[in-house]
Amino acid sequence: MKLKRKGKLLVLGVIACIALLVGVVIAQVYWRRSVTLQFDVKGISAELLQVGYENYRTKNIATSLDSNNQAVISIYSEQFYVIALNCTFTSNATGLIMNCTGQYLRYYWGSGSGVIETIGSPFNISGFNVVDKAQMQYRDPGFQAGGQIGYGMLITVAPWLEYVTIPGFYQAVVTLELGFV
Repeated sequence: MKLKRKGKLLVLGVIACIALLVGVVIAQVYWRRSVTLQFDVKGISAELLQVGYENYRTKNIATSLDSNNQAVISIYSEQFYVIALNCTFTSNATGLIMNCTGQYLRYYWGSGSGVIETIGSPFNISGFNVVDKAQMQYRDPGFQAGGQIGYGMLITVAPWLEYVTIPGFYQAVVTLELGFV
């Protein structure tokens, strides 16, 4: 008889545990509120600008390279920790090699005129390369000493024609892309 009584207690205990679990699973919710979070993902906002202090300051967009095959990339805003620059080209000139170099620039107002200083040495930017985004941030340097300092990257494109063996008029399209790593 003792076994039957212990068995009944065990069955009642199991039923009580199941009832507790079911009660938790089908609990009633009496209060709920939701809030909406709005945010804007910009990615990278940048532009290819014409070379020169005033062109940089007024954000004159470059639609082609200047007579030295140069333009400046400047980043207006971004939200990534690490940024890469990709420089590629396509051409109808078989054998063409395109050398793309970058060099960081600093823009500021000094002694009555705009100053553009190079930072470091030029470096190869063909293909994907991690860049120093702080050295590319746009800021309007204005017309007063002690104002903001702006930054950009001077892009120089130099076609190497050594392996283009058929004379003629050709064209190349250089593509610059900024993205996150």
